[in-house]
Amino acid sequence: MEWGYALLKQNAISPFNGSQNNTIKNCSITLNRANTNSVAIYVANHVPTSVTVLGTVLATDANSNNVFISNTIQNAYFGIKVIGISGGANDLNNQIGQTGFGNTIQNFCGAAVTGSGIYLEGQTGVLIKDNTINNIASGGVSGAAALSGIYLFDSHSGSISSNNITLQQSGNAFTTHGIQTNNSTSIGTIAILNNTIQCSYSANASGFLRYIYQQGTFNQAFINNNTFAGSTLNTSADISFIRTQGTNNFTIDGNSTSGAFNKSIAGGNFYPIMNNGSPTGGTAKITNNAISNISMTGLVIF
Repeated sequence: MEWGYALLKQNAISPFNGSQNNTIKNCSITLNRANTNSVAIYVANHVPTSVTVLGTVLATDANSNNVFISNTIQNAYFGIKVIGISGGANDLNNQIGQTGFGNTIQNFCGAAVTGSGIYLEGQTGVLIKDNTINNIASGGVSGAAALSGIYLFDSHSGSISSNNITLQQSGNAFTTHGIQTNNSTSIGTIAILNNTIQCSYSANASGFLRYIYQQGTFNQAFINNNTFAGSTLNTSADISFIRTQGTNNFTIDGNSTSGAFNKSIAGGNFYPIMNNGSPTGGTAKITNNAISNISMTGLVIF
């Protein structure tokens, strides 16, 4: 492992004593992304001397109320990685960026290992705001495996807002997500608001592209006022600006495109907004979205 900063547990037996109420700010962190285990800011459910995952159940065991703001991160395989316990005591109220104090994460991933600019797991009430995420800036290279800008996995609630995400994938068959969320329990609210996402490929590819993928059984989801910036999308697989799956109650409002999109390779479909799944009830609201200036080659469904 290679970490710039790490917040871990004090003890390997109960009470585990999680890392709480810490702030990491105004730091410049440069590692070596050739090490696919490198993480600039790392928070996890183990002690420093072992990566064995601990079965935390108490609120005091969680890594909660930590704040990461105004940091500049480059050349780490993962920019920020926060891993809590989804089946035990979730981490609570961690903040990755604040209004006017976001983090800059550049030159991440690039090898044949799945990775993200920001990855979080087992979180409740997390805030991800005002961050600038670009995998090819400052000497970065195109992705060579599944790639995401922000991935909130198996978490109960959070807000992802006002982030600027730029991703470039190489000519491969792997999936690319600007923002991806996932929840395995029907509780909590996810809000994905006011983000700007641009994706592209450095060579002809066949991997799926989803700018926003809201997956899992949140009680409620809001996907509003996001902007999808234009580019040439030379993939033969399906493309979605917004894809929801599994959440019964959701609102998709005020999202728009900016600039021109060109799907230059035949094959695959283009779904600007797609609800895929089998909800058991609830209310879906899709209003005031403006999708335009898209050209396509050999498309099956639009």
